[in-house]
Amino acid sequence: MPQRLDRLLDELEELEDAVETPEARRQVREVMRAAVHVSRQRSAFGNVVKGFGREDLAEALLGSVLFGVPMFVEGGTQEVGEYLAGHPLSFVGTLCFAVGMVIGILYVADIQDVRVSNPILGVVPRRLVGVVGVSVSVSSS
Repeated sequence: MPQRLDRLLDELEELEDAVETPEARRQVREVMRAAVHVSRQRSAFGNVVKGFGREDLAEALLGSVLFGVPMFVEGGTQEVGEYLAGHPLSFVGTLCFAVGMVIGILYVADIQDVRVSNPILGVVPRRLVGVVGVSVSVSSS
């Protein structure tokens, strides 16, 4: 996709040089900006992700169960939980690390183009709350 965009922009630059009026050059520049904007709206999987829906809930639930079952079976997990319960600072650090990882995967890793829309209280992204909430619910069960 970037190669096609580069070719399109090169051709539009040639067109910009070829047109004679300032109005025509302005229109070509607007088309170039629109092409760049549209190319940024397409993600690796071809869509822009907004919000947190049923499909996202199902994916988070499945991921939590797939990762949670082996952790549940492993006996050391309870020992780690007991240690964290007795050391509040370590618990807070682990919690911050886990939420930071989720933020990194959802919004920074650029696996998909995920946009924050209609955040809770104007600040907290719904997708983040949904993914972390499902994980906490599954791990509490």
